[in-house]
Amino acid sequence: MDENSKAGFLEIGDGVVIEGNINLPETVFVNGTVTGELRAGKVLVGPAGVIRGKVYANTADIQGSIKEFINVADHLVLRSSARLEGHVEYQTIEIEDGAQIDAVLKHIGAQDSLRQVSAIKPTESEQPIEMTA
Repeated sequence: MDENSKAGFLEIGDGVVIEGNINLPETVFVNGTVTGELRAGKVLVGPAGVIRGKVYANTADIQGSIKEFINVADHLVLRSSARLEGHVEYQTIEIEDGAQIDAVLKHIGAQDSLRQVSAIKPTESEQPIEMTA
């Protein structure tokens, strides 16, 4: 079974726009646009992917752009096409030549992580996501 067919995997394709909060126990691949808060075990942002808002993940691999805030409890990879603006918190980081970072970088220890993704559960106050193409 490949990663894309596993339960808990979400793919946001090119041209798809999502506004709202997303909580996912496993992996999200973003090659469209997300505006809001995104929480997932693993966040993958493709070359056309844009996230405007807050991102919380255990691991993240970024080729596209994130604007505002990202917290990665474990390992963050910024590919050569990555663009980050705002505030970045990470435990370990790997930056390829060409990645553009206009952000405050803050190293966090394992005990300092803001949350454990596995413990995230949607609350009644969360609004449903709105999808537009």
